[in-house]
Amino acid sequence: MSVCEHHESLVGDIKDIKKKLDGNGRPGILERLSRVETKLNIVIWLNGLMAGIMIASVLKPIIG
Repeated sequence: MSVCEHHESLVGDIKDIKKKLDGNGRPGILERLSRVETKLNIVIWLNGLMAGIMIASVLKPIIG
């Protein structure tokens, strides 16, 4: 499992936990889980961006 897949799996787990806790009077926990989910989504996006930059830097000399 790649790092990105692992992060996406964690986001899915967080969403499942949030659904289970929703309506149980735990807004503080839900808020913290939402922040963690947002941070993981940013990490996933940055990983994709870095992969694109690395591919471009490899292909640039080849293409010209």
